[in-house]
Amino acid sequence: MSSESDRWNIFQGLKEDSLKSDIEKIQDFMFSFQIRDKDDIQKFLTQANETSLELFKKNKDFINDYVETDEMSQKDKLKDIELMIEAFIEEERYEDCALLVKVKNKIIKYYKKQLN
Repeated sequence: MSSESDRWNIFQGLKEDSLKSDIEKIQDFMFSFQIRDKDDIQKFLTQANETSLELFKKNKDFINDYVETDEMSQKDKLKDIELMIEAFIEEERYEDCALLVKVKNKIIKYYKKQLN
């Protein structure tokens, strides 16, 4: 899998397959990416944002896993979500931003709860 369209087709197939298959497709997408120039970086970021958003919309368990995972720090999760919000604001996708704000608030609430 070496072309941009192959990776995009993987993303599009997420809606139809099981969660296990989705995870395998995401891994293929992530590890097949080859950066050749700045446009490739932007395409990757756009598709990564779209993939994350689609998973957030598709499955509340994915949101909970994202919030509760130890693989990323609270700071990294909030930065990640903020960058996605900024990208979707630029595209005037305010409903998507609202969902991401909810995820952000869940992250904040989760870590406040951990302190108590």
